Amino acid sequence: SGDLLNALLITERGLLYAKNDPDLKERKQKYYWSVDVERVATVKDKVAGWFDVDYCLRTAKSVVDQKEPDLETLDGGLHRARLARAVQPANQSAMLTEARLRLRKGERDAGLSILEDLHELPRGRGDDEDAWFIGVRLLGDLYMDELDRPDLAVGCYSAYREYQKSGADTLYRLAQAREKSGDVPNAIKAYEAVTAYQNHPKYWDATEAVRRLKGN
Repeated sequence: SGDLLNALLITERGLLYAKNDPDLKERKQKYYWSVDVERVATVKDKVAGWFDVDYCLRTAKSVVDQKEPDLETLDGGLHRARLARAVQPANQSAMLTEARLRLRKGERDAGLSILEDLHELPRGRGDDEDAWFIGVRLLGDLYMDELDRPDLAVGCYSAYREYQKSGADTLYRLAQAREKSGDVPNAIKAYEAVTAYQNHPKYWDATEAVRRLKGN
């Protein structure tokens, strides 16, 4: 694996001078597929200056965006996400990408664990900030839809509400989580907040929920 890393370093250096060389690009793709994650992690400080984390992340994210990737494609994406994290363990975009790929592969516990670790971190900036918020929202959905922990989902949806892309959908999920947690007064408030979006698909569901809960 050390030989592979050396070959990868030579390839990256070559690409500095001939960035469109097809042979070098093919070698780069092959080496990033083959190099050992644990080996990279042990020498991360030595390789950090030249290791192409952005390439690993970009190619891993492209797999996440595919509708129905086959298992080999998923494995390749996961490998590159893990390589990115091996060099930058606290890279929040890499954490989210690895978590999503593990969930896609059916590795629910591993994916959940990474999302919980991500939630514990202070949120970053730029792409990392987006990744933190998306991860927290995804974690909330897992708590609600798979783990029957609406109490934990409340914290996730509440945090996600600070995101600029948050809206009525999040409010509705927050209301559902509060209702399932037994916090009826705050569930009513959240459902009522959804009804301010009169053209939203959840408007009538939220209106009915307010009636139902106030009736109780």
